Amino acid sequence: MRSHDYQIRWADAVRAAAPPLAAVALVAAILHLGVWIGVWPRPIPALDVDRTVLLHQAAASEVRSEAELIFVGDSSCLMDVDPRVVARATGRPALNLGTLSHLDLEGQQRLLGRFFQANPVRGQTVVLLMNPASLRLWPEAAWPSSILDDFYARRDPIGHSSGIDRWLGFEIVRARLLGPAWPTPLPGAFGQRYGFTRDLWRAMSAQGGHLIDPRRLEPGSIRGSTEYSIAAVWEKGGRLFRSRLPRGIRLAAGFTPVPVSLTDGDLDRRGRDLLRQWAEWLEADQVLTGLPAAWGDDRFATPTHLDEEGAREFSMQLGIELGR
Repeated sequence: MRSHDYQIRWADAVRAAAPPLAAVALVAAILHLGVWIGVWPRPIPALDVDRTVLLHQAAASEVRSEAELIFVGDSSCLMDVDPRVVARATGRPALNLGTLSHLDLEGQQRLLGRFFQANPVRGQTVVLLMNPASLRLWPEAAWPSSILDDFYARRDPIGHSSGIDRWLGFEIVRARLLGPAWPTPLPGAFGQRYGFTRDLWRAMSAQGGHLIDPRRLEPGSIRGSTEYSIAAVWEKGGRLFRSRLPRGIRLAAGFTPVPVSLTDGDLDRRGRDLLRQWAEWLEADQVLTGLPAAWGDDRFATPTHLDEEGAREFSMQLGIELGR
């Protein structure tokens, strides 16, 4: 049994839908107009740990700095090097621009290029630190480079949004309005230590670009190869890296330590040989052969990152080595 019949005319439907659709179109137009005339803030979609790290370091690379030691490299550089400790050991201001293992040397060079655009060249030393495990293969992930591209171009990231989402301005809201101001909770140990993306950003700023890895390596949990090598593709990357540094800038090269359970008895010798090969490709002015090749597993947060105490001690040794 039917109690009601409805007859809706197209004209009535259009009149009913027109006001909300017009309002949506107006809001979208205002959002896009704001981007075009430069009203909205720069897009900073710091929505997770990796993007927060990349965007923080990209922003830090454009700031005037008194740093005389500039650290770049993979995530082991980011996590293992506290520039405040290095500065105390050397008497030279330091800055950590280390990022992620997914960012190749060209991406690292872009950070340095921006740094030297914002800061005069005055004999600074660039310190390139990598974990030996990172050099087995060339990083192939394109997304870190695209994040840097969008940030430096002040362009809204496309991400995985649809054309309709972009037309309606959802990415503008998320990247320009919510990204910088709206705190996103972090998962796991990072959430327990830092809380939100905004807190992670502030911690990195307070620590000169250094990030403490809050995780803990479980005894006996490490699995991996004890064979270390440098892929041949790094030779071209290393030579290009050196050639793009401004004239008058010194370059130091070194390796961060690995857990002792991922080594064999010959790592010290082979590690020095690999480092000398790496430094030759880079045409490094200083080879940091005095840094430890391996440390006990209890000093690590992950197989490639030292814990807070280990990073402090490594930074002290790094400062001493740089001062020689």
